[in-house]
Amino acid sequence: MSKRRRRGRRVLWQNGGHKVKSRFDGLLIEGCHLVRTTAMASALRPYSKDPDKWFPSLNVVIRKNLLEDIGGDAIKVEGSDHALVEHNIVRGARRRCNDYAAGIWPWASDNTVIQFNEVSG
Repeated sequence: MSKRRRRGRRVLWQNGGHKVKSRFDGLLIEGCHLVRTTAMASALRPYSKDPDKWFPSLNVVIRKNLLEDIGGDAIKVEGSDHALVEHNIVRGARRRCNDYAAGIWPWASDNTVIQFNEVSG
């Protein structure tokens, strides 16, 4: 078996396009129940990781989800502005990865609010 980390995910939303910039505005992820993912459970990917091409998704809301037995990160918001992550329950993140992972975290995002969540195990 390869030593490369498996990148399997259950929920991935990604915007892209090389000629026309794109982003989400008002994306809502609510009321999901995810169990036993290989790696990351949910992730938002930006238009570009290049800071000179910053075009973040706006007003993303991730709330009232239950995530259990997650292989890597449970909720990762990336390339977003004014995201809200609230009232989620994470039971057991980072179960099957050998590198860094977290229950809930933002990456390359501005003005993210993370509140009223439970992360254990």
